[in-house]
Amino acid sequence: ATYWTNFVDRSTILPIAKRVYPEYDFETEPGLLTGITNLFSVSATYAILHMTLPITPVYITIFILRRSITKTLMKSHSIMSKETKAVHAQLLKALTFQAVIPVAAWTAVYVYIAMQFGLIRGVIFEYLIFSTVILMPVISPVTYLIYVRPFRQTFCRKCAPSAVEDKNRTRFYTQYDYSTTRQ
Repeated sequence: ATYWTNFVDRSTILPIAKRVYPEYDFETEPGLLTGITNLFSVSATYAILHMTLPITPVYITIFILRRSITKTLMKSHSIMSKETKAVHAQLLKALTFQAVIPVAAWTAVYVYIAMQFGLIRGVIFEYLIFSTVILMPVISPVTYLIYVRPFRQTFCRKCAPSAVEDKNRTRFYTQYDYSTTRQ
């Protein structure tokens, strides 16, 4: 909320935008033009640091946790049944896929930083920042469609097991002994 208090109106930002981006035609293009004239104000600096600094440690933590889970699963791999191994393999695939999704945020943050420092420039990079971030909430539900069996069976008929496979699966039944309970 404090970050938005730093934004100025079109008349203030227009001369700066013309100087920084002379190739753009700001006069005839309709739309919102706003920005921050002082990135070093306390609230702007705080917001930028808050959006950019945590991404790398968080991403590293995701991979460390994934590796830890993988090691834990592999320790008991030799004593698992074939079905349990298959479920664990699927879990590892899902974890790997979920661990890759934040790359979009990571990419957006580092493109943003590179643009702020003037290391890269161009319309493609401006679009890349928002396009990669928008991609994350689109890809995340796909993991459920792929790796969660009820969703996969509902939305992907080719992925669902056939009736013959279902008949051949081992069924476990619990038999309750009613003689030991009080009437």
